[in-house]
Amino acid sequence: DRATNFASGLIKLGHNVDTRAAIFADTCAEWFIAFQGCFRQNITVVTIYSSLGDDALIHSLNETQVSTLIC
Repeated sequence: DRATNFASGLIKLGHNVDTRAAIFADTCAEWFIAFQGCFRQNITVVTIYSSLGDDALIHSLNETQVSTLIC
């Protein structure tokens, strides 16, 4: 249910299917729920390790051109 609600929330917030979302978090239950929610809406997921420094985070976001960042 939580993954379904998350997926609905992404669409209601205006996230398009043709764009990417990045998950910037430690791997945990919430990370997996967010991933499943994106998967249910055919949203491409980019994973960014939470241990990266600021410069690496900025570089990752610029290179992947994500429209949504999930923290």
